[in-house]
Amino acid sequence: MSNQFGWSSSTAGLVQSSFFWGYALSQLPGGWLAKRFGGR
Repeated sequence: MSNQFGWSSSTAGLVQSSFFWGYALSQLPGGWLAKRFGGR
């Protein structure tokens, strides 16, 4: 990915860790919403 966009390895790591933390932090409210409103 870093070669495709011309990023350094530290920039690619920052992008990947930002995605990870965003995904991880969205699990708690997402789980609460799924439990609260349920499936169709």
